[in-house]
Amino acid sequence: MTCIFKFSNSHILKLFLFFLARFMNYPLQRQKNSKIKTIQSKKSNNLKNKKIMKNINKIFAIAIVALGFSANNAIAQTTASASGNATIVAPITLTNNVPLEFGKVAVQALTAGSVTLTPAAATTPTPALGVTLLTGTTRTAAKFTVGGVASYIYTITVPASALTISDGASHNMTISDFSFASVNAPSLTGGTLTSGGADEFYVGGKLNVAAGQTPNSYTGSFNVTVNYN
Repeated sequence: MTCIFKFSNSHILKLFLFFLARFMNYPLQRQKNSKIKTIQSKKSNNLKNKKIMKNINKIFAIAIVALGFSANNAIAQTTASASGNATIVAPITLTNNVPLEFGKVAVQALTAGSVTLTPAAATTPTPALGVTLLTGTTRTAAKFTVGGVASYIYTITVPASALTISDGASHNMTISDFSFASVNAPSLTGGTLTSGGADEFYVGGKLNVAAGQTPNSYTGSFNVTVNYN
């Protein structure tokens, strides 16, 4: 374990003067005692005085080095301040305006099929295999309205797995292959809010119909998520 002691210039100077006074007073005490002693003690005092002077020189040198070190530390140190900042923006909002509607379809008794709706305001329905599209029915891609900070980019997340829809009587179909497209600056991951802080996007998908599917109305719900990018 290492202990670090820090001394100011005033502390070092006081310490130096203390030891200097002690050593300067030492030969005076020895001279008083020399009156009682023999001539040999004078020689001894001379030798001791020389040693004292050497010690004083050493202390003086150490004090100078210590003062210089303290001064260098004071010069080397510097302090700067920084600020911490944050900005809270308005939360992004999402509203569903129009449902994903596949309309009325017919399916063959022995051949399954599907219907795909594109993610657009004027969706294009594409039947496949045993499915036939009936006329006089509405088909729409799901429409969503987004609100938030002007010109911010946002991401859209649609279900990655198939959605099961039911007629409430143990008969099911699935919707898979969800897709999306925004109106303003569409991208593969989402869109961009306008200068007014708004945008719209559409979600399409694929309805999978089994052969001989039981006639009825089927429904279910799915989640769509948006977030600032």
